[in-house]
Amino acid sequence: MNLKLVKLTRDNWEECAALSGQDNQKGYMAPNLYSIAEVQFLEHFEALGIHDGEKMVGFALAGLDSDDHNYWIYRFMIDKGSQGKGNGEMGKRDSLHWSIG
Repeated sequence: MNLKLVKLTRDNWEECAALSGQDNQKGYMAPNLYSIAEVQFLEHFEALGIHDGEKMVGFALAGLDSDDHNYWIYRFMIDKGSQGKGNGEMGKRDSLHWSIG
């Protein structure tokens, strides 16, 4: 497993929008497409693809909250086909490292 965070761009956002959780997880988080649209209007936030090698396996939305001036991971998900392989654990660690610099 070689996880890395990659900023979403016009070249990879559709791959991220196609990711989804298990059916029983879908009501707990906004769809990635909504988050990708939302981040266009949030200052100091980044939409990040979680990659295992060249394959996008998850998504994180993180940034500096203007109210409390803390970094937060607002959204975090691993695609249903990549769950149960340690990607969530490693992706959370990498997202936390990104948010604290």
